[in-house]
Amino acid sequence: NEKTKMDAKTWLYKGMIYLQMGLEVQKNPKSKLASNLPADWADQAYQAALECKRLDKNNEFADKNNQVFSALAESYYNLAYEAFSNEKNYAKAMEMADKVISINSNSGNKNLNVDAYDIAGKAAYNNRDTANTKKYFNLMIRSKTKQFRTYEILFDIYMKEKDTVNAMKVVKSCSDNCSGDYNSLVLAAKGYLMTGNLEKSKEVLNQAQNMVKDKPAIYEQLLNQVAAIYEMTKDFNGAEDKYKESLQINPNQFGANFGMGSMFYNLAIEKFQEAENAFNPDEISDVYTILEKEYKDYMSKAIPYLNAAIAYIEALTDQNQINANRRNHYECLKALRNCYTRLNMFEEVKGVNEKMKQIESSENAK
Repeated sequence: NEKTKMDAKTWLYKGMIYLQMGLEVQKNPKSKLASNLPADWADQAYQAALECKRLDKNNEFADKNNQVFSALAESYYNLAYEAFSNEKNYAKAMEMADKVISINSNSGNKNLNVDAYDIAGKAAYNNRDTANTKKYFNLMIRSKTKQFRTYEILFDIYMKEKDTVNAMKVVKSCSDNCSGDYNSLVLAAKGYLMTGNLEKSKEVLNQAQNMVKDKPAIYEQLLNQVAAIYEMTKDFNGAEDKYKESLQINPNQFGANFGMGSMFYNLAIEKFQEAENAFNPDEISDVYTILEKEYKDYMSKAIPYLNAAIAYIEALTDQNQINANRRNHYECLKALRNCYTRLNMFEEVKGVNEKMKQIESSENAK
């Protein structure tokens, strides 16, 4: 009322009352308090706490008011987590995370800020909101996070934007904050590759391999990453060696089989295009003949690896893994069908077509 609205204690009490009612109803939705609780109770409690802070010139109620801020920040964080993890409502997750950050800026309590940056950044990334992904993940990095995925996503964004300066800043921060993680060396290798320093790239890749050589499961996956980087540099023999080394550790895997199959398939397509360019219907040249043989050889080499990758996926029993690999399954089958078609293996094409139709039908049934 008119007498009390300029009194900080009034707003402290309002914030505390709405907060306590809200938390009680969150714990017990059937609580008798539910009928008296406005839908925007958290926002009203937050606005009351802000007004208390504004009027409390002598900080008489600062400690209690900051408790309201902290409890509200935790409540909004829970809503952000729920929206991100369970509801998959990424816009709401960002909104709730922003409230956590805003509340903490008013209370001076930085607790949950990094977690809020993390949820907001991941939500923005899933929402394909590049600007906010960069904003929140850069805040994560300034907080010296050890979550490697943050650095990886941010680096990939800058790499696609051809922003070498910021990409290398991410590499430097990752090296400083995740120095014991071999992944930071792989990221550094990509950074050096981006700047054209091939020798330095291979040097840090060797460091990464030496770091985990005594851990077969990790080493196997790292070799696939190294092979992919070698492939980017057009060192196809080096890539093949790394994929084969990975397969010696574990022949029954998707990564190396898919990597090798894809590499040979892509090389076959390149040779096929070169052969087409060299084709002359009036005179079949030696160049065309050589290129045609090369592309068919690469197609033949790709087939066993693509089949092994497909077999790995088809042996999966966990439905979540099956769903996650549906696109990989389809792309492998499509490449395999192309190989069989180019090599006139039409009986094999029929079987691949049937599997592709089954995947297409399951997608259309959703």
